[in-house]
Amino acid sequence: EILEPYAKMDPYYAIKLWYLFSNEIKKYQVLYDFEKSLVPIIVSMMKKGMRVDRRFVKNKIGECETLQNEVYEKLCNIVDESGLNTLEVVTRKYKKSKTIEQLFEKFTEKNDGCVLIDITYDEETSVIAATHKLKFSPGSGPQVLKVLNALGIVILEETAKGATSTEASVLEKYKDAHPFIELLLDYRYYDKQLTTYYRPLFYEYTSDKDDVAHFPLYQSGAKTGRFTA
Repeated sequence: EILEPYAKMDPYYAIKLWYLFSNEIKKYQVLYDFEKSLVPIIVSMMKKGMRVDRRFVKNKIGECETLQNEVYEKLCNIVDESGLNTLEVVTRKYKKSKTIEQLFEKFTEKNDGCVLIDITYDEETSVIAATHKLKFSPGSGPQVLKVLNALGIVILEETAKGATSTEASVLEKYKDAHPFIELLLDYRYYDKQLTTYYRPLFYEYTSDKDDVAHFPLYQSGAKTGRFTA
């Protein structure tokens, strides 16, 4: 009901837009023809693929994970020392379903980012109350801001929506204010390397049987004119 009409109207509106902007497009006809001439080459590149040194990539995964874990431990120590060791302690209730063991397992699955502090079971109401502490997440803007505030670091830059910015480009300006910021930037760097490059290359794009990766290549994906994949 939704996808079929959308799929049908997509080319319809694309053609209407073509006629709407056809005169404007003529001004860039040379550039357009050049970009279009590259399409067969790009398709050939995508089909041929790129060979990946899986041994190198696997070593980089291990290296980055080790360094990231070391940085994360230091970050958590600073968080604890800043007085935020009770970061977002909450109590949630779960109705008893089958066994206590199964319910504990269910709690763990749904609260992977939490450190369990206490669990109690009420015989009368058949309710389990679980109190836990949320693990510090370097990728969480609100958590990072709480730590920065506790450390007395005021970030002046804001996002487009008016919230305090915790982007890397902003935090870079404040990295001398406290070791926490430089550690946070290091953690995000290793996370970027792992999630954007090394893990996808090793686990998604290649395998033990095939070390050639095939990427979708976009010739107009970046303002700088470079390819994006």
